[in-house]
Amino acid sequence: MMKKNIAIVMMLLLSAMGAMAQGEENPVGKFSVIPRVGVAIANLSDNSIYLPKENNREVKSKSQAGFLGGLDVEYRATDYLGVSLGAYYARQGARWGDYEMAVQGDAGNNGIKKYTGVKDHRLNLDYVQVPLMLKAYVAPQFAIMAGAQVGFLCGDGKRLSEETDLEKDNKTGSTLYKESRDVESIYPAKKVNVSIPVGLSYEYMNVILDARYHIGLTKVNKTDAGDSKNKVFTFTVGYRFAL
Repeated sequence: MMKKNIAIVMMLLLSAMGAMAQGEENPVGKFSVIPRVGVAIANLSDNSIYLPKENNREVKSKSQAGFLGGLDVEYRATDYLGVSLGAYYARQGARWGDYEMAVQGDAGNNGIKKYTGVKDHRLNLDYVQVPLMLKAYVAPQFAIMAGAQVGFLCGDGKRLSEETDLEKDNKTGSTLYKESRDVESIYPAKKVNVSIPVGLSYEYMNVILDARYHIGLTKVNKTDAGDSKNKVFTFTVGYRFAL
């Protein structure tokens, strides 16, 4: 009997805390500020590397993780609708797996073929993102979101890698590795990028878990080559401060 009473009291307390949290978290007709931090899992479409001396072998780009941080200002218009405007920094871009590219297509009479080994090859694009989101509250603490986002590139896009010259002896099967070097080059990225973010958020006791997928609309590269667009997942945790 005592255990049953304790369980009932605990359930009542939890229900009261939940009601209080719902009443304080995001009141209708009020503004709130939501600082948030998280991670951006980014890649680019149509962003493969082709190796002409390796029968045009394709090296596909992969997703890379980058820091994300900033804040949103949200206005709760009704029980079911809110709108937010945000500003945050996010590192995006892409990376490639390790690969070797032939420097000399023909092994020649001595049987030695020259290569350049490439590893830790990545593209860094640092943006200040400004999303305008419409939030539909399908439950008191759960929302689905969609909107529009403009990104402003900070500085230049950068490609970085570590390269090593090596020679392979086809006769003996041995490989001679030479000194490694860090390589950095400018990536001709556009200064402005537009995307459509869609996502979900869950809130409890003013803590907000947020997940979004950003559909790139504009080309990242400002040259005519390729049609690379940003493909980004973001995952953040934030805290709501009512104003």
